[in-house]
Amino acid sequence: MTVIIDPSALVAYLLEESGFEKTRDLLAEGVDGPALLLMESSNAVLEASKSKRIERSDAEKAIEVLVSLHESNMEVHDEADLLGSALRIACDHSLTMYDSVYLALALKLGGSLASKDRKQVEIAKKLGVEIAQT
Repeated sequence: MTVIIDPSALVAYLLEESGFEKTRDLLAEGVDGPALLLMESSNAVLEASKSKRIERSDAEKAIEVLVSLHESNMEVHDEADLLGSALRIACDHSLTMYDSVYLALALKLGGSLASKDRKQVEIAKKLGVEIAQT
């Protein structure tokens, strides 16, 4: 089954946060995400560095790992054809468009969602999207 990963799960892996091993296993199998996944994840790594949660050198390594994953185990999808569906999800469930596009992609591909965002997971379940353990 296709797994749609969101930044909360991907960044937890990149920064080796609690439970990152489960996400590592998903990444080894290959994951999908909207194109904004790369920028959202990169920005979260930047913020972790700016707030001194991680060293700059660790941020640079995390970005290198992200690029490597993109080249080998991550398929990135254009969001343009997901915007209508994402808008409906966002309006119906009080989510951001950012979070909703991951759900729209999961619905489009018939995939599961890998996320550590409780609200997003809750809405995914309501929409009938399976949840991948992270």
